[in-house]
This record gives sequence, structure tokens and C-alpha cells, in this order.
Amino acid sequence: MMRGKFNWAVAVRRPDGEIHSEEHDLVSGAAKHAWMRWPIVRGCVALVETLSLAMKAFSVSASLMGETEEEQLSSKEIGLTMVLGAGLAIAFFIVLPAVLTTLIAGSAASHPFR
Repeated sequence: MMRGKFNWAVAVRRPDGEIHSEEHDLVSGAAKHAWMRWPIVRGCVALVETLSLAMKAFSVSASLMGETEEEQLSSKEIGLTMVLGAGLAIAFFIVLPAVLTTLIAGSAASHPFR
């Protein structure tokens, strides 16, 4: 997947070796509302839009995965995979660092260096 200023595209290799590509217009919320261009808000908006595009690109890739109808993922399986992926990302990149930091800070407070 590649994202540009005005559009985004995805290219996927099919099981038969052929490359399938799609190009879509990019509609940003920041272009419509001036407050979405504020420094902190702009980053949050960009993150959400990029995650949304990544999910769309994953959906395109998953739908073209199998050669036959039986090998292709259903929309339910694609949705479950997306939810599990988001859950694992939150667990590994938000929850785990917070827990480890709390444990390290707690052990450092009870055993100060002398």
C-alpha cells in the first residue's frame, strides 16, 4: 500500500503470479475542517486515517488470496483477523509497555541504589 497526498493505491500478487493493483481517491477529514489541522489533532487524525487505509488494503489483499472460491477468506474471517490484529497491536504496543514500566518503576522504588 502506498499513500499519497490525494490518493492511495495497493498492489497484490495473486496466487497465479499476476499483480493486481487498485487506486483510490483519498478523502481526508483535515481538508474539510480547519480544527483537524491543529498540531496534536492533526497527528491523531493522520493515525486514524492511515489505520483505516491499512485495513482497506488488507481487505483487498485477503479477498485476492485464494485461487478458488473455497480458498478465499470470507468477510467474517477478514473482520475477525482485523480485530485480532488490532487487539494484538494494542496489547503489545500499549498494554505491555505500561505493565513493564509499572513493574520496573515499582521494583526500583523498593530497591533504591545505594
